Amino acid sequence: MTTGNPLDIPHGGSCTWQLPPDATSASLARSLLTSAMTALAFPGETIDDAVLAVSETTTNVYTHCLRSGTYDPASSPELWIWSRTQPEPHLIVGVFDTCRDTLPEPSTGDLLEENGRGLGIINTLTAAWGSRPTRSRLAAWPIPGKLVWFTVPLPCTWPRTRPTIDPAYTAQRFHALLTARGIDGIIRNDQAGVSLLAIPGNLNLWVYPDRFTLDDPTGTSTTRPLQDLHDLTETVITHLEHLTTKTA
Repeated sequence: MTTGNPLDIPHGGSCTWQLPPDATSASLARSLLTSAMTALAFPGETIDDAVLAVSETTTNVYTHCLRSGTYDPASSPELWIWSRTQPEPHLIVGVFDTCRDTLPEPSTGDLLEENGRGLGIINTLTAAWGSRPTRSRLAAWPIPGKLVWFTVPLPCTWPRTRPTIDPAYTAQRFHALLTARGIDGIIRNDQAGVSLLAIPGNLNLWVYPDRFTLDDPTGTSTTRPLQDLHDLTETVITHLEHLTTKTA
């Protein structure tokens, strides 16, 4: 199963692919990422680094989640890619799995020692990496899990212009993305020139013709361009997942 077109990523799109829950997952992830980044005109060296990093990330999922039998069989691993312009212009590549209790911890040793490498290689080849609680994108229903992600710089040819879009349309898109991931109770209010999404967890998302502003419970405001739609969606979902974990 696949959603999205790589050519839409510079304009706020994303791609998600379902990976097989077996040893072939790393090979497929390498192939999919190579094709997508080539279509987006990334430099060959950046593609090589990202492909090696996604191979290590996917192998880690297989070794420590799939092969151990601790994953949820209702949701196969998923490969996600999208872009963000802030805080730096980066492509985000992530592998989702349902083993939330199995987190990468490089300080404890080499989690990928079976193939002679480690999480250190991801740290060396990428601009940043980490993990976050989130929910599946392709499962029949939103299944909780984690995303192990890394970033690589966007090519210099990446579009830098900021589009202007009707806030009501953008708010509807954002609302649909959250609803598809099982986020309920969103209140939407559209007015001339601005839309407001009141999201559970005391989050208020203001949508303007050229930007988002997210107000969180601490009073902190984050402003992002419309191209960062999917990155901001993941920020909201991670915030809600942290709240769920604290109250469980």
